[in-house]
Amino acid sequence: MLKKKDKRRGSPPEGPGIPPSTPPRGNVVEVDVRDFRERPLPGAQVVLRPGTGKGQVRLAFDERTSTFRATDVKPGPYVLAVSHRGYEAQSREIEVQPAGNREIAILGTQGMPAFYRGKVRVPFEPRPDLIAATLRGRRDPQAQSAVEQTARRLGLEPQEVPEPVRQSNVVVFRLPGQTNEGRK
Repeated sequence: MLKKKDKRRGSPPEGPGIPPSTPPRGNVVEVDVRDFRERPLPGAQVVLRPGTGKGQVRLAFDERTSTFRATDVKPGPYVLAVSHRGYEAQSREIEVQPAGNREIAILGTQGMPAFYRGKVRVPFEPRPDLIAATLRGRRDPQAQSAVEQTARRLGLEPQEVPEPVRQSNVVVFRLPGQTNEGRK
């Protein structure tokens, strides 16, 4: 049986067979933190600093989702700062939306080269036997085909890349006569 107070507030009914529930309040910000080899980094420090410069929101690691989470984050501009021992720290501006955010941070070691996928810095290990190209705009089958034809003419061998790299329109080729180590 519902109490009048519960009805006024719009709370869901509770009782035998009905688990108590608390509706989510405010925004949820989730940050997936990985290293350059795509391994999760649960020991990272993840902080949101409001654009006002006052205070900060520390995100906690959620074992269930393997992400860092904060709830009740007010919409607006923030700086997302991510660090982990042995990796180069990263920070970037984000805009927390009323519906919340899902972000990713990829950490590399100090001085590691990187490319940007949107606002996300993606560090990578340089390999002398590989060459990569980023195609502009959305996945364009004609542009992809033209790049592959040119690569074949040059004797370049296409390489498999992780899905996030493929989604960023990055193609990778092995140089002719090279092995995994970059030597003939």
